[in-house]
Amino acid sequence: NLVNATAYAFYSPISTKLSSIYDVGLEIVDFVFLDHLILYLPVTLLCSNYILDRKGLTYGMWIGGICFLICLWMRLLINYSFAFCILANIFSGFGNPFIQNAP
Repeated sequence: NLVNATAYAFYSPISTKLSSIYDVGLEIVDFVFLDHLILYLPVTLLCSNYILDRKGLTYGMWIGGICFLICLWMRLLINYSFAFCILANIFSGFGNPFIQNAP
């Protein structure tokens, strides 16, 4: 759960500063917090439950862990473009149901 929390609660206190530093709209910075919530339900219904039931817990945890690892590594590239932050949260939004829905 610690890795799960670091993937989400990261930019909320400084969203206005990020908007001015990276010259993106405040709506885009706020979207970073919502994209994993938008992805949670479709990924849960379409693939997370199926993979956890058919392939097993270990396989699902590996998928979730690798997605979180990619997410956290992509966040290191934020100095190049703010788009890396959005892509990172998409990866974490895909990996979150595998971790959260595990029995």
